[in-house]
Amino acid sequence: MKGRAGTQIVRLRKEWHTDNPSIQGIWHPFMFKDTAVNVTDKRDRSLSEHVSHFKSATQKVQEMFEHQRQQEKLSGQQSNNTRTDHYDSDVDQVQKLGASN
Repeated sequence: MKGRAGTQIVRLRKEWHTDNPSIQGIWHPFMFKDTAVNVTDKRDRSLSEHVSHFKSATQKVQEMFEHQRQQEKLSGQQSNNTRTDHYDSDVDQVQKLGASN
């Protein structure tokens, strides 16, 4: 016979026996999955989507852009307020000069 290389065929036996199997149960691939997977249609696209626990480089750049845009809005509002304050003080001074003439 080919593939045996001349060795004897030996029946494999386990050396122990128990009447009470493990209380943990048998492991299966769906053991730690959400139970909603059992009742959904297997053609559901959400089951085959990649779920990453980390942010992609694109997501990080988008967040940096949004953060920068928010900072610019805040600084723009603050500079507008200061400009308005300067404008108001200039107008007050002009009105005082006009009233004194």
